[in-house]
Amino acid sequence: MGARAKRKTSSPYGAQGWTSKFDYRMRYPMIITPSRIDNYPSPQIQGTLSDDCHSKLISIAKAMHAANEQYLRVVEEYMRWRNRSSSWYSSSPNQKSWRFDSGDLSNIKHVVQDALPVDRSAVPQLLQGLGDYSYIDIWKRSAENMAYLRNHPKHLTSKHQGNGKKRAIELKNCRVTAETCFRLVETELRFLGHGDVCEGIFLKIDMLRKYEDAYPIPSEKEPPFRFQVQTPILIFVTLVYIFASLIPMGIAFSRSPSEAGTTEDADFYLLIQNTMIQVLGLVTAVGTVYRRSHENAIAWICALSLTAIGIICAVVSVPLYLCKPTFWSAFTSFSASATQAGVTLEIALMTENPKAKQP
Repeated sequence: MGARAKRKTSSPYGAQGWTSKFDYRMRYPMIITPSRIDNYPSPQIQGTLSDDCHSKLISIAKAMHAANEQYLRVVEEYMRWRNRSSSWYSSSPNQKSWRFDSGDLSNIKHVVQDALPVDRSAVPQLLQGLGDYSYIDIWKRSAENMAYLRNHPKHLTSKHQGNGKKRAIELKNCRVTAETCFRLVETELRFLGHGDVCEGIFLKIDMLRKYEDAYPIPSEKEPPFRFQVQTPILIFVTLVYIFASLIPMGIAFSRSPSEAGTTEDADFYLLIQNTMIQVLGLVTAVGTVYRRSHENAIAWICALSLTAIGIICAVVSVPLYLCKPTFWSAFTSFSASATQAGVTLEIALMTENPKAKQP
């Protein structure tokens, strides 16, 4: 090892005797010579893979091929968007730096079109393909592109979200398959001197994990059940109740006395009590509307207007009881209750359809 490897870290998959060196040019770990030469053959000595190791490597190759197919779709979708947008950006003074170009599309398409070497006679081609990570930068930019699109307004549709979730699940399955098989064959590969193959497989597994971090799969848990009433039904029921309450009000008008009330009446003090509760309810309701809809001027104006009318009606009903026939005092008190129902309906509508905050 010498003085070059001052800091030792264990291999990502636990192959004993190996250390890791960090190449800052590539920004990826590079496997170097083991410290115990006597237990491992020289990297130049290439042995024969066991059947189990060969089958596991084929599974890894198939997983990487499936991952490349998904990344090819990402690049193709981006290129289609680029072709649609190129005319706009060509006339723009600030030329946009594209995330992918035709060379990236050609490279990833060429990798996908290559046949998988599954025969025993094609082991060198299999190992060469697994150790090749020349297209890893395309995977990295694909993850960055999906991380950008995940919260983009045009991507928040059921079609795009469904495609993105399906792709994320496919890539996660590829990563799990490759990682599981690699743990079982890493020791044998290193023993036979295929450290470059291990490096290539590890880099691709690590990049698949970065895609999962950039585009996490939404949770499959169903949201808890909540009883919800549709907005039109809520408005309809509120209006029906208000107009239905006018029926007993009309009956009371036909049977009410024509003289004004006095301070000796018990109904006078019950009216004061009702007024106090109405004013409290209106003030509390409008305060809730203000906290929830300060970004919506129309909701605030409607709630404030209804509250003002309700408070005026509630307060006026008390002296009106002593000046006019008691029916008119009851009618103004009823109007205050109707406006309070309107403010409550305003709160319900804002809860049903909250205004989305802009970043």
